[in-house]
Amino acid sequence: MRTKLFTCQQAAEFLQEAGLVDLGRKWVEDQIDRGKIPCTVIARRRRVRQDHLQRMLNGWIAEAS
Repeated sequence: MRTKLFTCQQAAEFLQEAGLVDLGRKWVEDQIDRGKIPCTVIARRRRVRQDHLQRMLNGWIAEAS
């Protein structure tokens, strides 16, 4: 199975669609810089794996429960 790669903007949109409307592209970039979100650089642009974001969301949901 292939994992979808997001740009920082697409990652922010994915999080916003999940209901985290305050998290934008800059937040995603900051989290990458802090090492909280792993990324890969392709064509000089940072890419974030969808499954990493989904795991992060699931962790937040579990903490909130």
